Amino acid sequence: MCVTSLPLRVSKILPSSGKAVVAHGASLGIAVDPDVDRCVLIDETGKPLGEEYTLGLAVQLVVGEFGERTSFSSHTPPPGQRH
Repeated sequence: MCVTSLPLRVSKILPSSGKAVVAHGASLGIAVDPDVDRCVLIDETGKPLGEEYTLGLAVQLVVGEFGERTSFSSHTPPPGQRH
C-alpha cells in the first residue's frame, strides 16, 4: 500500500500519486488531504477510483472480514450504550 498526503487541489497530485503506487508495486494507494477528511483510492495500475466506490469498497472489506451480520453506525453512542 502506498499512502500520500494531498494538498487542497486533489486533482493536481493524483498523477504523481498514481505513479508512486505503480513504482512501489503497491496493490492499493490511498491519497488523503492535509486534514484527512477526504481520500482517494488508487488502484494497482495508478488509476484513481471514483469517490462513489470508496464507501462501497470499505463496506465490502468490513463484510468480508467480519461477516454479513456486521452492524454499521454513523454516530458514536453515548458511553454505556451499545449500537
